Amino acid sequence: MELPEQGAVRASSAEDRGEAAEAVAGITGLVLTATGWERVRRALVRMESAVGSGNADVLNAATGQLELATPARIRTPLGEEGEPAPHDVLERANRLVHALRSEAGDGDRVEGEPTGDDPH
Repeated sequence: MELPEQGAVRASSAEDRGEAAEAVAGITGLVLTATGWERVRRALVRMESAVGSGNADVLNAATGQLELATPARIRTPLGEEGEPAPHDVLERANRLVHALRSEAGDGDRVEGEPTGDDPH
């Protein structure tokens, strides 16, 4: 296991972070019940915590919980209207996707390796 200077476990592979970012981005446009959005909100909070702490296991578990909140898993009961994502959920999702994609792009680069920006 690779340990960075701070002593925290390295977050997760770029593939795991990419999958998590895709799951988060996938909530845009969903129509869920208030209960469904609360499940999504809880999963996003867990994902944020995992990204902050660098805990790959928690990130993967929270990604799975979020994926369970897709339309194939949560159905609006007959007679109950769904609603689009609340503003706070969309804001949290946007921040999380940005953080996950930034980590996925930067986290696996070898120190001293060119970034592709250098013309030399």
